[in-house]
Amino acid sequence: MRINMKRIYPLSLLILLICTSLSAMGMNKEPNFKIGEFHSVQVNIPCTMTIIRGKDFMMDIEADQNRIQELDIYNDQGTLVFKLKERNLLRLFENNNPKITLTMPEWRNIRVSSSADVSSEDYWENGDISVRTSASGDIRLKDVKADTAEIRVSASGDISIGNLDLKGPLELLTSGSGNIEVDSVSCASAKIKSSASGEIDLGDVDAEAGMFELKSSGSGDNSFAAILARNVQLIAQSSGEIRAELNSDSLEVKLSGSGDAKLKGRTGIASLRSSSSGTVDASQMIVGEAAVSGSGSGDIYLKLGTIIREVSFSGSGELITR
Repeated sequence: MRINMKRIYPLSLLILLICTSLSAMGMNKEPNFKIGEFHSVQVNIPCTMTIIRGKDFMMDIEADQNRIQELDIYNDQGTLVFKLKERNLLRLFENNNPKITLTMPEWRNIRVSSSADVSSEDYWENGDISVRTSASGDIRLKDVKADTAEIRVSASGDISIGNLDLKGPLELLTSGSGNIEVDSVSCASAKIKSSASGEIDLGDVDAEAGMFELKSSGSGDNSFAAILARNVQLIAQSSGEIRAELNSDSLEVKLSGSGDAKLKGRTGIASLRSSSSGTVDASQMIVGEAAVSGSGSGDIYLKLGTIIREVSFSGSGELITR
């Protein structure tokens, strides 16, 4: 009998250890729980996050239980912050990142500084909003109505939005290799700055009563399906290409890099200048009257029959009508 007990005890212990190990390694889905009221999200961990519109403030996390214990989640004056308790524990999230679902009535700021994938398929009505990614994480939103919007990419992460309906101005900035894509925009005015290799792709832009301004100093291309604005200003100091169809009272184009501008649509008064090898092609535009100038090798193309009120070239570039 004593021999049997010696044999059974190690076996029982082994089974207990295996079960305990499997329990610790298994996936644990936490129930929904309230974490206070919040209006913004700061994500500093790798994860997959879904944001849902609802009347309550809720959070649901699905992850390995050991990893959940390493998360530092807290409400900082309305901003729900997701961090790791220790930086060196980042290796724990190399595989099988947490899946987080947030529920909130509205939001003001979404910021990602990790490889997180943040998305929402809901329609949102907000006040002033800011959407930023400063790492490799992506942000994908469907339709958003707001007062004003700031959208910023400063790393390799992408930001994409469906329809963006604003009462006030839009400010869009890129300083990384990540791209910004918006299907359509309605706003009082738009100011866009690009200083890196990331591309900007906007669909229809309706800023009928205001100014549409693009300043590009990076190698990324800028594409606009249709711009409706009172005044349009396109300034490029880089190799990035500008492609746009527009309807405006006035248009100003200044190129000082190797990137070209290819334009369609119509405008009342156009001022077109190239001081580099970049070419301005407005041959498919209806222009009321134009002033053209150049000091580099870049040519300027206008539609045949356009009224030219001023021509000035000091380089090898020339005015071509067709």
